[in-house]
Amino acid sequence: AWHLGEDGLHLAAPCNARLMYSFQNATAAFEALSYWNLASDFSALSAGDALQEVQNIVAQEEEPDQWRAGFGSAWNAMSAVLEAKF
Repeated sequence: AWHLGEDGLHLAAPCNARLMYSFQNATAAFEALSYWNLASDFSALSAGDALQEVQNIVAQEEEPDQWRAGFGSAWNAMSAVLEAKF
């Protein structure tokens, strides 16, 4: 994953459009959409660390948001992440 810098990718979710987070890469942003209540935990993570964080969350039996923070699907969520990136 491409590192976009400390404040590289800004993303808000339909579930709370007034709340915006910054992410250092698209992978962290995308994974955060499944756990938007924990999104700030993903903001400074590398892509690999974001994937590990998901594993840690799953191990704690936290259910992912299948609606991806209001985007409705993984496809729409990734589209939003890519739009924010580019």
